[in-house]
Amino acid sequence: MRIRPTVRLLIFDELQRLFLFHIHDVRPVHEEFPGMTVYWNTPGGGVETTETHEEAAKRELWEETGIKTSELGPCVWKYRRVILGDEERIQLQERYFVVSVSTARVSFINMLPYERETHQAYKWWTRQELLASTDLFQPQTLPQHAQPLFDGILPTKPLHIQR
Repeated sequence: MRIRPTVRLLIFDELQRLFLFHIHDVRPVHEEFPGMTVYWNTPGGGVETTETHEEAAKRELWEETGIKTSELGPCVWKYRRVILGDEERIQLQERYFVVSVSTARVSFINMLPYERETHQAYKWWTRQELLASTDLFQPQTLPQHAQPLFDGILPTKPLHIQR
């Protein structure tokens, strides 16, 4: 199994809403959700061999939302999941970073072609909307684990998310 270091971004705007993409991806099959291809997820992606996790997080933020920042919040979660690629199983070792932005304006001009296909929509979620939703999230417990973050309560070290 190939190991892929990955970064994810928990982006909060000035109204304390969380930015998520609505993903429709037919390429990988998630081992924990067989057949799941439609879900809400944070922006993010793989860490290149020449990058730190923080550098990758800033690059992914710019590529997927058009937001450029020199300030990145701490890594608050770690999560491992396995996807089935075209030819192999891949373990994503994800680190989630908090990012605060002063605007809800985003741009998708820097997205890669496959991202434009899979990222079907986006939404700035309030705390209440997230908790009330019956939609699928990646990770599944994202709505519950995000609750302290809405209040600016960050763990002193990254939490290991199980699902």
